[in-house]
Amino acid sequence: MSNLTSNSNNDHICAYLSTLPKGSTAISQIQVDDVSIFVSTFVNLDELDSLAYFSTGTSTIIVDCRKISLLIF
Repeated sequence: MSNLTSNSNNDHICAYLSTLPKGSTAISQIQVDDVSIFVSTFVNLDELDSLAYFSTGTSTIIVDCRKISLLIF
């Protein structure tokens, strides 16, 4: 059972990310706590810890998927 089940609206983002192909889904931007972050690829989702991994092309960004409010493809 995953920690992605709770009452937060942003858990829908976590659930959506869990359906995407790992390492090959192009995403250009995410928004976390009203801050826009430019990324290039969705890398992975750690469902147990609710951590989403994104590549910027030169580095990896790790964010709590429950805090993501926007995905731009």
